[in-house]
Formats: sequence, C-alpha cells, structure tokens
Amino acid sequence: YRYGRTAFQSFLNGDYYTTKETCPVFVYMNANQTPFTNVYGDPVQITDAEFYSGSNDATSETLPDGTTVYFPNGMQSASIAFSAGMFTQSAYGLVAQKGDLMRIGVKGSSNQLNDSWSIWDNFKITYCGYRADVVQPVLEQAIVDAENALNSAIGKDVVAQLQSALDAARNASSPYKKPSPLPRPSSLSLPPPTSSLPTPSAALLPPPTSSTRPTP
Repeated sequence: YRYGRTAFQSFLNGDYYTTKETCPVFVYMNANQTPFTNVYGDPVQITDAEFYSGSNDATSETLPDGTTVYFPNGMQSASIAFSAGMFTQSAYGLVAQKGDLMRIGVKGSSNQLNDSWSIWDNFKITYCGYRADVVQPVLEQAIVDAENALNSAIGKDVVAQLQSALDAARNASSPYKKPSPLPRPSSLSLPPPTSSLPTPSAALLPPPTSSTRPTP
C-alpha cells in the first residue's frame, strides 16, 4: 500500500495511514483482519538500481544519510518485488466448527489524497490445524473483541449469548497457555559420597548341584 504520491516523507514521519497499525487496506479471513505492508516498510531495502530494470514504473527515494533506495510504484515493479519474496504478509483466520465457511479477501480503501494505491498477488492457503502458536493469538483477540462488545449498548438476550460464548472462548484458550515455570530452589546440595559408604560387591550364587538339578 502507498499513501499518496509524496508519501515517503510521511512514512519517515510515521504519519497516519503509513504505519502498519493505521493502514486502511487489509486481508481478511472471516472476522480476522491483517493490514497490508506499506510500500516503504518492507525489511528488504533495495539499493541496487538494476533490481527493477525489467520494469518502467519503479521509483526511488533518498534516505536521510544520502542512500538511494528503490521501490515498486506500479504493477510491473510490484511483480518483481513479489517474485523476490518481498512484502510477504501472513494472515490467520478461524473456523468455529465443521462445515463453516472461510471467507478470504481484501478490503479497505486506497483513495486517500486521490493518489494512493494498493496491489496484491500470489495467495497461498495453509491449513494449520490446532497449532497453539496460530490459534492462541486469534482466540485472544476474539476474547478482547467480545469483552469490548459487552460494554456496548446491546439487549439483555444478546448479552447473555455473548457472555456464554465468551466463557467458552476463555475455557478454550486456557489449554494453549504455557504453564508458569516452577520456581528454582535457591540452593540444593547433596552430601558427597564418602569412603565410609560400603561398596557393593558381586553377588555369587552357588552352582547347582546334582541333587538340586531338575530331572529332565
């Protein structure tokens, strides 16, 4: 996502619409939403002027230290960046029960300043099952959203239903929480072995005699 035509300075300033939290375009998977990455915000910063040589719509900006950095500014240059693994975004969604639908898409607005834009490609869907590192953050956010909804002006019947769902979500969340580590003892010492302790010797059994051998 790019905010306006002269958005680089706005990005450096951390202005609204230029940060991850305030991006107005996002991927949604059911109720979960993940904002787009700003065109200037990818961890990989391209300083090679030949990187976008296969396109005619890249742009360049100058960092405060004088370094020239190149960015996609259209479909051709964005395709080159995507093919190189840049601007990769991960989003997660939950299906509550078997048979429910998973709605996936992009929505939002990119008409800020009448000169903003967004672009995306190469969706890949991965089933994560019940992995705790995926389920836990989404479930915790759902709990926060439900708690906030309880404070809004809604009817008593809706409150009761929402409270029941919230209690169920909290119970479901608890198995994914990591147990607290056990306290470490401040000191623990065992007595060292001493020479006075008896050393076990091999136990020898007497060989069987003819009188005690079983008869075949």
